[in-house]
Amino acid sequence: MALLFIRTLGLFLACLMLPHAMAANVALVLSENTGPYEEFSAAFQESLAKSHWKISYVGKADALLVYGRQPDLIVTVGSAALLGTLPQAGNTPVLATLIPRKTFSKLIAEQGQGRPRGATSAIFLDQPIARISDFVHLLLPTHRRIGLLTSDETRDRLPAIKQAAGKSTIDSEEVASDGQLLAAINELLPRVDLLLALPDSSIYKRD
Repeated sequence: MALLFIRTLGLFLACLMLPHAMAANVALVLSENTGPYEEFSAAFQESLAKSHWKISYVGKADALLVYGRQPDLIVTVGSAALLGTLPQAGNTPVLATLIPRKTFSKLIAEQGQGRPRGATSAIFLDQPIARISDFVHLLLPTHRRIGLLTSDETRDRLPAIKQAAGKSTIDSEEVASDGQLLAAINELLPRVDLLLALPDSSIYKRD
């Protein structure tokens, strides 16, 4: 399913980038060279193989400085890739992928102030609440008590989630800091049938 999503997204990006236009080059900036970022890179390169757009750089943001050639478009994959790219992108258009809407807005506010208006856009990870609810009901129809861990990034989504939950009950715990995460999980899990992970970089992260 994940690979199918990446391939579909890659094909969408290929169409978005007007393959009938003159030949141009793309720098593909990855947050990491492993896992889903590597899958995305392979699918993306395959989708552009027969277009006029050519991948001229694949790697992390820190090596983009010594790349030496100004790309016509930078595609970032993940939050870390966008964070490292914005300070060095200049006026080059940037398309961010595999990133939550809130994280994108925060990074643009902090790092993208000097860029031309409209030079940075994104395809967000966030799915519509109704779609998430329908998927949970289809996958686990007997699991009616849904648990959420929320922070400043996701707290404002709770009313919409509860409205879209239908016959399910939404229960949540607030995580204000890393030190509160374990306590919040231990409080929440006994009360719910499943834990629904929302895109939230302050809760769901590698460390």
